[in-house]
Amino acid sequence: MARDIPLGVVIVGAGRAAEIHSWWYPEIPDARVLAYVDLVEEKARARAEANGLTGPGTYYTDYRQALARPDVDIFDVMPTPPAQPEIAMAALEAGKHVLVEKPMAQSLAQCDKMIEIARRRGVILGQVHQNRLHRTPRRAKLLVQSGRMGQFVRARALGSTIHTLDTLIFIFGRPEWCAADWSYPQLQEPVNRPPAWLNGVVRFPNGVSCSIEMGYDAVCVPQIYFNAGRTFVLFELIGERIGVSFAWVHNQSRIWGRWDGADEAYVRETQEWFDAQLPDVADTNGHRVLLPAFIAAVRNGGRPLLTGEDGRQAIELFTGLYKAAATSQRVDFPIRSDDPFYSNPLAMIPG
Repeated sequence: MARDIPLGVVIVGAGRAAEIHSWWYPEIPDARVLAYVDLVEEKARARAEANGLTGPGTYYTDYRQALARPDVDIFDVMPTPPAQPEIAMAALEAGKHVLVEKPMAQSLAQCDKMIEIARRRGVILGQVHQNRLHRTPRRAKLLVQSGRMGQFVRARALGSTIHTLDTLIFIFGRPEWCAADWSYPQLQEPVNRPPAWLNGVVRFPNGVSCSIEMGYDAVCVPQIYFNAGRTFVLFELIGERIGVSFAWVHNQSRIWGRWDGADEAYVRETQEWFDAQLPDVADTNGHRVLLPAFIAAVRNGGRPLLTGEDGRQAIELFTGLYKAAATSQRVDFPIRSDDPFYSNPLAMIPG
């Protein structure tokens, strides 16, 4: 890679994620989007034209055509989730650096294969989990670490998408075990039927337990397999003195205390402290931070803000919850490579 030439980027997928990524690449002097890829030719061409690219070589329906170009350094991969692992692995094998949208893959086996290829080929595999970079989840993590909550009691996550699991891992660390159950057994109903729900408990380090309630359009028969819509996600973190509630969609937050109002002054003080943290960090547009950091890592041979290993953690927690619900057994982490759920959790749905 010549240092005086911007890194060549191909964006695979022409949907909403591609639109968001395309907003920020023009702000990165060291990167230049060369082309878009989508199975639907009109979508690929329209996305290219919307970003000032016209003519041959600015859009493709077959990602392999873009892989063959020597001026392409980076594949930014965001097709439909089932197609993502194959494309990412092919790009890594071709010696391209790869940034993948969430969810990283459909199984732990695919995650580990992607990580292995990147190491063997000496290229960088980065992961998009932009909510880790937003102010409200980061403030919540600071609050947990500050000791202001007193002895930590419990946490609750209500909502959907792989974001839920990644946010919990970001705040509390890698889980130790989980248990879960389906709220009713019709696991293979079409997506237009009433939702099935997964209710779970996850034990994190230092004895932190979190209850999780997630719906049909999310992780129980998950975003990993379907194009889930954007839905509300609420987190509650509760200590012996105060609790905090926040929602990542609207980035709203509130500190609350005892039901009898005995700690009102402390609640107000903590809310002021909470609101004063990270004043220069935005509550949206985490891609605006993540993308230039990835480009810098590729250019300088460094570590991206989020790696393939980070993306794998959320897939492992999903797999554990899914296995726990399907088998009615507690699941300990890490999940071994000889576990049937490691390679194909969807195939393990009870009939």
